[in-house]
Amino acid sequence: MAKGLPLPPYAGAVTSCHAQALALAEPRLAALHVAWLDILSTVPAGIVVRRARPMRLLDCVLDPDLALDRALELLGVRHELRFCQRGEDQDGTLALLGDWLAQGPVMLGPLSMGRLPYLPNAQLLYEGMDHYLVARGLQDGLVLVDDPEGYFELPVRYEALLPALRAQDLPEGRGGFTMRRIIGIEGNLVQSWRDCLPEVVRLCAANLRLAAACPDGGPAAIRTLATDLPKLSRLGESRAKLLYGLERRVEKCLLLSMLLSEAGLETSRTAKAISLLNRQSRLLSETFAIIWKQGEFSTWATARLAAFADAEERLSSTWQHLAIL
Repeated sequence: MAKGLPLPPYAGAVTSCHAQALALAEPRLAALHVAWLDILSTVPAGIVVRRARPMRLLDCVLDPDLALDRALELLGVRHELRFCQRGEDQDGTLALLGDWLAQGPVMLGPLSMGRLPYLPNAQLLYEGMDHYLVARGLQDGLVLVDDPEGYFELPVRYEALLPALRAQDLPEGRGGFTMRRIIGIEGNLVQSWRDCLPEVVRLCAANLRLAAACPDGGPAAIRTLATDLPKLSRLGESRAKLLYGLERRVEKCLLLSMLLSEAGLETSRTAKAISLLNRQSRLLSETFAIIWKQGEFSTWATARLAAFADAEERLSSTWQHLAIL
């Protein structure tokens, strides 16, 4: 098999596979660090409660598939997108993938993580989860794959990827067989990403409004979740996935704090919003620690998650004022 393209540095510690894959696909974007790619996508802002998906209990309101378009457009990155309707196999996908790969890496996803053939116990651990990876080469029906989960230049038979590419069990995405490629980058990324931060703040405000308007989103849904915490924290599998969801949301709070620290909005409301985000991080960390150390439910955990919901309500209000500065 032909040697793949040079690998950009792997940036771990951020659980945003859409941003990880974007960094893997384009070295110039990787130079911004995956954390900033996640921030530019605005995924961290806005919470919905996914009761049917324990690992996504405190999930993002914005579909990462749409968020990728947002980040690329903000950065002035020209790209091409292809997908087909779910339930339909597109006979020309393999040929198109080969044509695109002849010119550079191709992002694949959202795809069904639980259907990836090389992940151990994938269906058990990742059923119904969306994922993104990068294809780097294609030869004799084998796709050379880079996966943010830690697999690089892994040869996978195209037929084995089909169940994941179809993405039939995902609520995310606009269809199946979704592929993206970067065509060109306009301007200086080092400067342009900072210039667009005020717009990112405004888009995050829109995410927060969207979450509050969702039946399963915003502070009200989080308060309801807090009342159900005893049941979730006692069940072995649900408890483990709840802990993952709490940890992941702490990360998003820290990313939003990074955004406000760098956006250049000189106002007391910026300091207030950062203080609320830091409080949310602390509350969720304490909730995590209580459930982890005690191994069972505590009223302290419910109280902290309810306080997190109150802070989310205050944050949403404060952020709306930031968006008009």
